[in-house]
Amino acid sequence: MEEAARHLELAHRHDPADLVAHTEWATALSRLGEPERAAVELGKVLDQDPTFGRALLNLATVQAQLGRSAAAEATLRELIDGDSNAEERAAGHYRLGRIQEERGDLARAVESYRTALGLADDLVDAHVALAGLLARGERFVEAAASFDRALELAPDDRSSHYGRALALMLGERYAEARRSLEESVERHPEDLPLVH
Repeated sequence: MEEAARHLELAHRHDPADLVAHTEWATALSRLGEPERAAVELGKVLDQDPTFGRALLNLATVQAQLGRSAAAEATLRELIDGDSNAEERAAGHYRLGRIQEERGDLARAVESYRTALGLADDLVDAHVALAGLLARGERFVEAAASFDRALELAPDDRSSHYGRALALMLGERYAEARRSLEESVERHPEDLPLVH
């Protein structure tokens, strides 16, 4: 990762107007444990283009990492309300939902996840997050349906298999829950505990 970050920094230094390279370098800094520096670099990208969606998304993620959820939410609102494309707005709504969920505003988080999926139905993480909140709200049929969609998109996703099975069990749909667990074990036999 450090070598990749160095290459991205060199690409940025070679062409300071390359906002993609600058954004990717800043993101690498965050992954290398330098979120403050990443935030500064992403701010520089946004000084050049205040509507650059990828930089807004990554800045919001860094702000959330730093415990600045209000700033992250404001950054995401800029993205959502700006000229970003549907995919970026969907990602913004998903990340906004994560922030709302973390602070316990579950109704708004559900709304944000649904909005994200209305813009881009292929966001597996948004389906899983929505399903988890629906299950917590004892809306097990809806939760299972959201897990089903996640599994259509990512058939090997363990959390979707187990989440679906749990939602079905809690909804007293035991035969379906059993089939879901059996399918998961077929796909991931390494998840079975060893019997001595």
